[in-house]
Amino acid sequence: MFKEFPRVDVLGKVTGEAKYAEDMVFPAMIYGAMVRSVIPHGRIVAIDPAAALEREDVLAVLTAKDIPGITAQPRQRPVLAEAFVRFHGDGVALVVATSQKGAREAARLVRVSYEELPAVFDVEEAVREGAYPIHGESNLEKVISLRHGNPESGFAQADLVVEREVSTQRVQHVAIEPEAAVGVPDSNGITVYCPSKSPFNVRKVIGETLDLPINKVRLISSTVGGSFGGKDYDMSVLGSRVALVARLFNRPCQMAYTREESIIEGTKRHPYKIRYKAGVRKDGKLTALKIDVLSDAGSYLSKSALVGWRSAIEAGGPYNIPHIWTDLSVIYTNQVYTDALRGFGSPQVDFGSEVLMDVLAEELGMDPLEIRRVNMLRDGDTHATGQVLSGVTISQCLDEMEAAVDYARTQEEIQAFNRNSEKTRKVRGMGISALHRGEALGAGGEGIDTAGANVHVEKDGSVTIYAGLSEVGQGCQTVMVRIVSEMLGISPSRCQVSVVDTDYVPDSGPTVASRGTVLAGNAVVDAVNQIKAKLTEALAQELWFKPSSEMVFENETIFMKDSPHKKVTFDQAVGLVYGQSRNLYGNGWWAAPKLVWNWETGQGDAYFNYVYGACAAVVEVDLDTGKVDVLRFIATHDIGTALNREEVYGQICGGVAMGIGYALTEEVSLKNGRITNPNFDAYLIPTALDVGQIEPVILEDYSAIGPLGAKGLGEPVTSIVAPAIANAVSQAIGRRVYRLPADLEQVLALIGEEKK
Repeated sequence: MFKEFPRVDVLGKVTGEAKYAEDMVFPAMIYGAMVRSVIPHGRIVAIDPAAALEREDVLAVLTAKDIPGITAQPRQRPVLAEAFVRFHGDGVALVVATSQKGAREAARLVRVSYEELPAVFDVEEAVREGAYPIHGESNLEKVISLRHGNPESGFAQADLVVEREVSTQRVQHVAIEPEAAVGVPDSNGITVYCPSKSPFNVRKVIGETLDLPINKVRLISSTVGGSFGGKDYDMSVLGSRVALVARLFNRPCQMAYTREESIIEGTKRHPYKIRYKAGVRKDGKLTALKIDVLSDAGSYLSKSALVGWRSAIEAGGPYNIPHIWTDLSVIYTNQVYTDALRGFGSPQVDFGSEVLMDVLAEELGMDPLEIRRVNMLRDGDTHATGQVLSGVTISQCLDEMEAAVDYARTQEEIQAFNRNSEKTRKVRGMGISALHRGEALGAGGEGIDTAGANVHVEKDGSVTIYAGLSEVGQGCQTVMVRIVSEMLGISPSRCQVSVVDTDYVPDSGPTVASRGTVLAGNAVVDAVNQIKAKLTEALAQELWFKPSSEMVFENETIFMKDSPHKKVTFDQAVGLVYGQSRNLYGNGWWAAPKLVWNWETGQGDAYFNYVYGACAAVVEVDLDTGKVDVLRFIATHDIGTALNREEVYGQICGGVAMGIGYALTEEVSLKNGRITNPNFDAYLIPTALDVGQIEPVILEDYSAIGPLGAKGLGEPVTSIVAPAIANAVSQAIGRRVYRLPADLEQVLALIGEEKK
């Protein structure tokens, strides 16, 4: 049914014609550069711009006092710090100059005086009595709780009770393109060009900053050089900064961050400290689970509460646990603030729950695959939230993964290899992991998850698709073209996707939570169905088509299902509609199903659907250096209908590569709140030589909700990579990895510990 075709956005990117924000040049353009805090916490006493203003190329040094609207919503990161700085890198002042180089040089001349305040860098210290509050009266923003059953009664039924602690690190998005934006003033207001995954959210923040109504702010998305959860609130702040300068000076303004600036100020994935207490019977069946999570929000709130909510929902893994309580605390520290990053709260708890399953299997003398099958969710099971599940495919994912990795044979080969470890000084291991992940924003988005899309069939039969969903590399434009061409039975070459321009496209919501294909895709389906209805009505009025007959749109033609020999071309049908003085426009809108949720108990319908996956990793560990090589990685995911198998393959491979970095090498290092590895010489990401052989396994279980049966994929593919690798390393060296990343130092220390 589906024929593959190239990505619709690929040509401009591979030829270099695509325009990124830093490529944009406007007449009389000026430039901005930031003055950032060099302390982690303090009160701003004075800002002295005198030395910077002595330069001929410097036009001004702006502070929070120059902002006509608000600097930020409460507890959110300000466009420019108004009275306090809360992390090393907070934006204090903005230098405006006639060249980018001049602005950056002048920024180093601005002198800022601070009254330093006590700073906290550890979540446990931050919530101790007497800790200095970063916001309000306490560093504890909120506790997100889930209450299902009675764990104490479950522990009483257990043959074994196990307690463990795990931790995950702070990592960053590492998009190829650092943040950049251009603001252009006009008589109506302001236009901002920037790469954003949440264009309508960014527009709203810019309006608040400039004290302008939303209809006076226009945002046009430049080509996005990678997002992975970034370029969201970061871009709201940067977009507001260029808009402020452009508005005050009535000249276009560009700001582009260096890699160091991007790392110092850009958001990160939340570090977690997780404590587990698990009860299990001798047969491997879990009886109870208590989970306590400390989430480091950093210096500002952003989406930490929503990220934490997802973590709390999924913390028990894809398992049927009769008694489970989870408490997740969102805590402020004086460090760079945390936000969305691919997985949005899933990778941290997936690491914890999947390491825990291996620990339980080891304690019971069970196979890791067996204990997962004993506990896995099935159709009709009650989730930890009290929701009765349907469409559960974890069993099929485990089966497909087992077959793909050749589970039993691979274990035998590993054992044979390891018998020679004294000579080779290398050992191998295999680890597995499993996943369930809620689709879209869920009840944590407070029931508001909608998307719009417009589809116009022009008079010549060409098609324009208007949607506010950002193309951040995930292939959403190609998916929308696929849906339109499939439903109308026309060639994809007829279709064009509009640039994301908030003046013309409907709000499709943010490109987050793997919601794009399902939410915006369903909006496109709605729009196309309106067009098909108009075509069918015109054919019934003008020709011999029966209104009651099912119309088939296929191979550039339209015909009645019960009379396939009678057909018209798509172009003829389009001509009929316009000949009746009607249009062929569809205004599509789709809202996620309503979800009932109890915030006090964490009970209700958390998501309208869950997706499932299972992974296996085969690794080799050098006993003398601690270096881990991923030899094979099998990633099985239920993606519903594969709207484009090449895109699915690319998503899985890219997601696994990110997960390998999370597992083995990546960590933002801080000392007293200052990032000590602000470039890629010390922040280590995997290269093509580090990812090994990635083997995607695509499971297609038709979704009754998604467009043409599709499900979301972007985030699940990263979420369970790290636990599979950590479990493989643990099996290889005979010591358990409880902390990420499993880098050279940690693995070598564990090997030495085993020798003792």
